[in-house]
Amino acid sequence: MQQHRLAYEKEMQERRQYYEAAKKSAMKAQQERRSRIAEAQKAVYQRVEQNRTETRQKLQEMHNQISEMHNEIHQILRDSHVNHMLDTPNQIQSPSVEQM
Repeated sequence: MQQHRLAYEKEMQERRQYYEAAKKSAMKAQQERRSRIAEAQKAVYQRVEQNRTETRQKLQEMHNQISEMHNEIHQILRDSHVNHMLDTPNQIQSPSVEQM
C-alpha cells in the first residue's frame, strides 16, 4: 500500500512538473508572439509617421508654389493695369479731340 501511494505521488509530481514546463513553454511562446506583434506594430507606426511627415512636406511645398504663382499673377495684373492706365489718357484724348 505504501509503495502504491509513493508511486502515485511520484506520478502526480511528474505530471505537475510536465504541466509546469508546458505552461512555461506556452507562456514563453505567447510572449515571443506578443513581442513580434509589438515590433511589427512599431514598424508600421514608424512608416505611417514617416509618410505623414513626407506628405506634410509635399503639401507645404505645393502651398508655397501656389502662393508664389498667386503673387506672380497679381504682379502681372498690377503691371498690366499700370500699363493700361498709362495708355488710357492717349486713347481718351483722341475721342475728345475728334469731337471738338
